[in-house]
Amino acid sequence: MSGNRENVKDKLIQAGIEELNRYGAADFSMRRVSAKCGVSCAAPYKHFENRKDFIYAIIKYVNSQWQKVQENILKEAGNDTESQIIELSINYVKFLVENPNLRTILMLKEGEFDNTYHKKDGEMESVSQRLIDKFCDDNNIPAELRTSRTFIIRSLIFGAVMVFGNGEAECNDETLELLRSALKKEFSR
Repeated sequence: MSGNRENVKDKLIQAGIEELNRYGAADFSMRRVSAKCGVSCAAPYKHFENRKDFIYAIIKYVNSQWQKVQENILKEAGNDTESQIIELSINYVKFLVENPNLRTILMLKEGEFDNTYHKKDGEMESVSQRLIDKFCDDNNIPAELRTSRTFIIRSLIFGAVMVFGNGEAECNDETLELLRSALKKEFSR
């Protein structure tokens, strides 16, 4: 019985991802999600306290998908902070391009959500931010440059995702190498 309950919860989360992609958080409907899963309107409430809790569970699920990928990247990148940041950045772009249904969730910034939910949504970048901070500390980079570097790195990542997502360029080895070169330049300043 417990396995069936988890299957329903997983189906609800997957359908919830589709719902957020299509309607956003403001128009997120637990009824539509229930209908898509072929369960009663009460079924989501057996798994989630309310609408916000449901959306938080979706965000948590998406974070867990990236964290699995992230752990492997950090193992392969070794102990060099710059290499770790660059490889995380490249692979984050690949992850977002390969998972457009998750990209919407990661970029979810609806006014109705309080800081708790925005913080949960932002957990994905926390490892990268810690690595950037470590790199800046290790290299005596002042706070104003740290802010600038973080902004530029994030702009390169999300700019690449937009370019690839809009079909302006193909996400392939050549274009990812261009991104890698741009990131390396930012570290050599």
